[in-house]
Amino acid sequence: MIKKLLSVFVFGLLLISGLNHAPGGEIADSPYFSEEVLFPQEGIFFYRIPTMITTKEGTVFAAVNARWGKAGDFAHTTLVARRRTSGKNWEPIRTVGGDEKTSCTIGSSVYDPQKNRIFLFGGGGIYISEDDAKSFSFENLKIYPNKKSGKSGGTHGSAPGKMLLQGEHAGRLLVPARYAYGKETEELQRKPKEFAKFLQEKNYNCAIFSDDHGATWNTSGPVQIGTGEGSFVELKDGRIFYNSRAYFLDGKRRTAISTDGGSTFGDFKIAEDLVEPPFGCNASMIRITTRKGDDFLLYSGPQNEKKRTDLCIMISRDNGSHWKRLFNFTPGVFGAYSALAWSEKDQRICLLYESNKYNPKINYGEFVFAEFNPEWIYRLERSGK
Repeated sequence: MIKKLLSVFVFGLLLISGLNHAPGGEIADSPYFSEEVLFPQEGIFFYRIPTMITTKEGTVFAAVNARWGKAGDFAHTTLVARRRTSGKNWEPIRTVGGDEKTSCTIGSSVYDPQKNRIFLFGGGGIYISEDDAKSFSFENLKIYPNKKSGKSGGTHGSAPGKMLLQGEHAGRLLVPARYAYGKETEELQRKPKEFAKFLQEKNYNCAIFSDDHGATWNTSGPVQIGTGEGSFVELKDGRIFYNSRAYFLDGKRRTAISTDGGSTFGDFKIAEDLVEPPFGCNASMIRITTRKGDDFLLYSGPQNEKKRTDLCIMISRDNGSHWKRLFNFTPGVFGAYSALAWSEKDQRICLLYESNKYNPKINYGEFVFAEFNPEWIYRLERSGK
């Protein structure tokens, strides 16, 4: 019965999508949508914590943690990835960092289009590719603390970063990050009251940034206390709009603004249109400027105040002040962490999200990759659904 229901769901999804099976790299003028399981849970490996970037060559690079034997936060982990060049099929899963003896926890990622260089944070350092994600070299990473707070940020669970394009900080690599006063432990997670207090009073988002193409990294000032795992976009006017997971059990995310390229943040607010489950959830947000001149924000995250289900894509056409729900990728079923990316070359939106909709025997542990174009978005907007 479950398999039958899933088949009906997928068939309905394809019908709604109005598929145009143009090969990757070919721009379709009619609505296009496709999706596939990219990191299937199999054997001992449970996949968690996504990050994804696209390059100017049209390559899509997706990385996650492979947790050994269980999906929990304290499992032994390695950093694995898949790569797809424009118009081609996905390459097999490969290990970037860690092995059966050495754990390697993923962080975020960022792409430098000027140097055609990919940075992948993980294992206490940084993996760098200068050949379009064909290979990576490991370097030790020093993140200099914020001068005012004296604290250094880390990128675990945060959305991918980007290079800023406007104003005096154009060329800066900016990456969402976070800081905690103290260490999260497995024992602490088993104590709901203590854990809630720790998340609400001893965690905050921030950013790390580099003005020399990744040679040195510095830490920004803090976002609101009680936040973690953030995402941001650079708006048309050059401001940085930061959107944060929040731990206040009120089902609402938090937002912040930077007017100095992500060095400091203020104008703290509640995101009234964006719902999230208790203790929040990782989410992703990107700004899209199409070749035809359209400009809008997209957000992905579970839109359910009680549990991690109903992972939806949302659109904003007023710089994040208001959001409209476009599509529910996981109606009534598990959907949690996600990463969005925009391929300028192929004019495609990429979404990597965790769900068990194709494998209901598990909960955490599997990632689905969806790809669609702006025309598919426009169809959803016109339908009003």
